[in-house]
Amino acid sequence: VTEPNLPGLSWETRKARYLRRVQAAPRPSLLVAGADKTANLISMVAAHATAGDALWERFHATPAVKLAFYRQVHALIRSSWSTCPLLQEFGNRLEEAERKLGARL
Repeated sequence: VTEPNLPGLSWETRKARYLRRVQAAPRPSLLVAGADKTANLISMVAAHATAGDALWERFHATPAVKLAFYRQVHALIRSSWSTCPLLQEFGNRLEEAERKLGARL
């Protein structure tokens, strides 16, 4: 489920491709995807606490769009593997990000 580096593709196109790969991924890959997204959410919340709204200048999508993408990944993992060991933590970090970044959405 690693996102290949394909220059010239929009953020939206890259993420749509990623979501299609997650949909068909085997359980070990879903575990890696969930761990990666959980770590990203933790980093995003921590970076926002330090950098404030300047953080969003680094990204090609708004906070709302980014969090919607993470919600989609979480939903795909849940629908493919409802007992994934990282699913609860991923959901907790997603809720935390939505709470802490919600004013910016």
